[in-house]
Amino acid sequence: MNDTIIIFFEQKRSVPKLIIREMRVYQWVKNLLIFLPLLASHWFMDMRVLTAECIACSTSSLPA
Repeated sequence: MNDTIIIFFEQKRSVPKLIIREMRVYQWVKNLLIFLPLLASHWFMDMRVLTAECIACSTSSLPA
């Protein structure tokens, strides 16, 4: 009897690529809706508001 175990390993990837994959960048179209009120209110030049919007965008991607 020939008992052979075959194990497949995933290709080693870089950490930044794994982070981007886990953040599901391809689903960020819905996250662009976060920036819609910012653009409509013309506050996009305010760095404090822009920073808050970027944090909201990135944190809404993590739980997905």
